[in-house]
Order: sequence, then structure tokens, then C-alpha cells
Amino acid sequence: MSQPEDQKEVIAVSFGVFDKAKEESQLKQAVLDVIAKDKRAVNLHGHILAVVEEAMIREVLRITHGNQIRTAQILGLNRNTLRKKMYDFAIEPRYRRRREETIRGG
Repeated sequence: MSQPEDQKEVIAVSFGVFDKAKEESQLKQAVLDVIAKDKRAVNLHGHILAVVEEAMIREVLRITHGNQIRTAQILGLNRNTLRKKMYDFAIEPRYRRRREETIRGG
């Protein structure tokens, strides 16, 4: 059984994101950034996961042309969970932009 093209691209992007996260210099910089912001830095794991998660959500939304239902399916999330994460990461749904452009005449 063959995977749809968007899933193949997401898988390729996933490995790219994780390869980048493993590069020592980038990981070291991420750690230093967290510690610089808060000397007590007790949730480094959560911070790094949030950075990777935000990148994945943005990339899958790009690949699916903003289709939130498809994005949620690919990421294995409930659509409402995806919407909450989009809100948390300040990722604006595409349909709002289109609607605002229509209203403004853009």
C-alpha cells in the first residue's frame, strides 16, 4: 500500500527537522537560549519539544495548504488539539487570511 504524496513529504520533513535538532551546535544554542532566559531552566525538554512541535505543525499545514483536518490526521492529533496548539503557537488559520483579504478587496 502506497502512502499519499503529502504523507511522504511530511515524513521527509520530519526526518529533516529531527536531523537538524540533533546537530550539536543548534541543540547547544537552544539550551543556552533557554538558560539565558531563565537561570532556573527546569523544563528544557519541554522547551525543545515545543520548538520542534511548532515547526512540524507549521510545515504540515504548509504541505496540506492549511487543511486543519488533514494536518491533524497526519500528526495523529484531534482537530481541536491541533487548533489549541495553533493558538498557543500563534499560528493563524489560512481561511481567516483569505476572508480578510476578500473583505478588504485584496
